[in-house]
Amino acid sequence: MKKITSIFLSLIAFNFAWSQEQSFQTKQEQIIEKAIFYAEEEEYLKAALELERVNENDSSYFDIISSASYYFLLAEEYNKCIELCDKGIKHSTTTSKHYFYLNKIAALSRSKENKKAIETATLALEVYPKSYSLLFNRAISLEETGDIIGAINDLKTSIQINPFHEKSHLRLALLCSKQNQTAQAILCLNTYLILNPESEYSSNILSLANEIASRRSPSNEKPIQQIDRKEHTSELQSRGHL
Repeated sequence: MKKITSIFLSLIAFNFAWSQEQSFQTKQEQIIEKAIFYAEEEEYLKAALELERVNENDSSYFDIISSASYYFLLAEEYNKCIELCDKGIKHSTTTSKHYFYLNKIAALSRSKENKKAIETATLALEVYPKSYSLLFNRAISLEETGDIIGAINDLKTSIQINPFHEKSHLRLALLCSKQNQTAQAILCLNTYLILNPESEYSSNILSLANEIASRRSPSNEKPIQQIDRKEHTSELQSRGHL
């Protein structure tokens, strides 16, 4: 009788645990569905806040908060983005910390805290030395602090690691043009167009290449301003959970 009672209680416990797990999964699915809806509507702050509701004990928690940090970044809530990234960098054992580093550096850069962004990128590159995205992001902040040569070196290394990273070619072209490195600038612009022939900014880039070649506009400010800023700003990354 005791054995039967023990089996019966075990079954009850199993059914209860299964029921709780199903309820937990359903709640998480609802949170993710709402976040996807908000993101598609470009309500990035609502998407990020929704994802923050996920239980910390969930096995995919750090995947999800990496997406939340991405949406906080898009919503220009930089402090919240940095807070989540720091949490992921410190505690994540399942999700690559690379995602958190990239978003933190981008948030620091957009907050005009470029020295901190450079320090964070340098630290991250000790862990991920072959990350062209980290090099690209550090180059953005190096340029902002006036270290043009350092930025150029990072962009060249980024291209060596990944010759198909079109943003590195474009950014390098813009910096080389400012340094009067005409041949290098035109080569990079041509490579960018080869890699991204459907770019909506192709005409502006061609105009920039012509001006660099003819040296009519040493600063090249007008065509550069016409190129959308997203084409040469920090790399952002989401874990891809959503």
